[in-house]
Amino acid sequence: MRITLMDINTGKIVTFESTESVYQWTEGNCNCDCNRSMFFEDHDPDYADDPENILCESKRSYVTDVSGDIDGMSKDDFLFECNQDYPQRIEDVLRVLGRRESKESDGQTGRGGS
Repeated sequence: MRITLMDINTGKIVTFESTESVYQWTEGNCNCDCNRSMFFEDHDPDYADDPENILCESKRSYVTDVSGDIDGMSKDDFLFECNQDYPQRIEDVLRVLGRRESKESDGQTGRGGS
């Protein structure tokens, strides 16, 4: 599958082919910033020099896009599952991506509307 990650603090975006399973992205090791940071480091070796970039609790590495085989899941469901621990920051992601959307009327912070 092809994954796009965005670091909402730096604005860095990386897209790459992932050999990890859907499970790894939605519930496993790739569902944590400490492991997601390795994908940024692959594209920018200096990324790991800043310890803030690789903390588990930083909640800043969002999966913003996916294509390819995601085991029959819808894209929206996959993105929700990958980012479900990050809902307090979804507006930051939308702002950085330039896709500011009004969520106030329906109170959504994760699924739908995107």
